[in-house]
Amino acid sequence: MDKRFLLISGLLLSAQPGALALAQTETDTAVLPEAETETRFSPLKGLTLDLNVTNSSPENISGLALEYTYKRSINGDYRQWGDDVAQLWLPRAKLEANGSVALVDENPQDFSNVTLDLGAEVQSFLSETAIYEVGAFYSEEGDEGFDNNQSVYGATMAFADTNTLLAKDDLVFRLSYGSVDPSGDEQRKQLLGDALEDFDRVHMRIEYSVRLAPTSTVKKVELTYNEYREMDAPMQIRDADLDQYTYSTIALYLPNNLALTFGKGSLPFDREGDRIVQLGYQMQTW
Repeated sequence: MDKRFLLISGLLLSAQPGALALAQTETDTAVLPEAETETRFSPLKGLTLDLNVTNSSPENISGLALEYTYKRSINGDYRQWGDDVAQLWLPRAKLEANGSVALVDENPQDFSNVTLDLGAEVQSFLSETAIYEVGAFYSEEGDEGFDNNQSVYGATMAFADTNTLLAKDDLVFRLSYGSVDPSGDEQRKQLLGDALEDFDRVHMRIEYSVRLAPTSTVKKVELTYNEYREMDAPMQIRDADLDQYTYSTIALYLPNNLALTFGKGSLPFDREGDRIVQLGYQMQTW
């Protein structure tokens, strides 16, 4: 059976619902938030499907692909941090998957991952918008069908805030340190042979977006930057330029669920240094 079918089917059946709301008294005194509950479980909630036409250069590869993003979380109740009512923490588990399935010709963005993140979200009433996260994660990374793959586990921390530089903007910074098992990476096997072993890696991701006026042609501008850096990489890996990957994008969100994206760089298992131009249509969000 196709691995892609098993992957997507497993995601749709695995997650459970969870949502949170903040609350304050009429005197503006902070109280512990109460969890909201869903009266009806929907396995599709958190799934977004986009139909993308992509061209990459300098190879001049064009393709039509169905991109999927799945995000689901299970959240506990907010709890007081010691005796300080201004600091609250929230235990949570998050499941996230990203990837694409080529419908025509080659897939210019041949990188997929599934990540389970267990940790806590910390919020302070000293700041109305800032949120901090710490946790541990396990991830499976690979190409479109996970024929070439590797597993990663480690620790992660993140910071998110709104209205940082401009009004109606959002900033997310995430840093993770993990141990990578590359036993399913065929290219790395060929380079290292019997010397193949686990390695440590740092991953940094920055997201910044600005929401524009509803009457403007461009509704939102989003910038992302990803960097993967292997620690103490063997000479064979450095010579093959497989020890570090960077990928950045600029996305313009347009009316009628359209998005125009410009990207540059490479990712694990999508290792060609490409310049990407992509027009996407958001087919469905649950």
